[in-house]
Amino acid sequence: MKILAILLLAPLVAVAEIQYITIPGEGWHLALNTPPLTNTEAKSRGRIFRYLASSVETGVTVSVNTETQGSSSNAECRDKYWSKQQANPMLVKGSETVFEDDTAYYSTYRSEGVYEGQPFKTANAHAYIARNGICADVHVSHWPYTEESESMVADIVTSIAVVD
Repeated sequence: MKILAILLLAPLVAVAEIQYITIPGEGWHLALNTPPLTNTEAKSRGRIFRYLASSVETGVTVSVNTETQGSSSNAECRDKYWSKQQANPMLVKGSETVFEDDTAYYSTYRSEGVYEGQPFKTANAHAYIARNGICADVHVSHWPYTEESESMVADIVTSIAVVD
């Protein structure tokens, strides 16, 4: 009986699924492995695109923001967005890691602070992708913070593939 009670109280493990995010009017998509995302919103105006998806069940949020500035390379794209992120007072200085591969430049970090009187801690990861005159910042966060949060968000952003 104790085992059944423990199993009922244990959180459900979310199975990853491939999410496809179309960059409107650009002829390419992003494919990434995420837990199921249940709430989505997308807006575009010209070449500017804003996408937000989340799951209250898993605590994962994915956003995509595109700009035409900083679009000549992944490094330039990262520099454009990362400079804005550095000004965030919630970013835990010293928690940042930066790495790259053929797909993107990546950064991970923790955020901590107080929101509406409640303390919070989140794990964050970004992929910065420049393609065809577009700079895309893919941001993944997980809240509430657990021991697995940092590896979870890093695994999601490094799963990204650009699909024509």
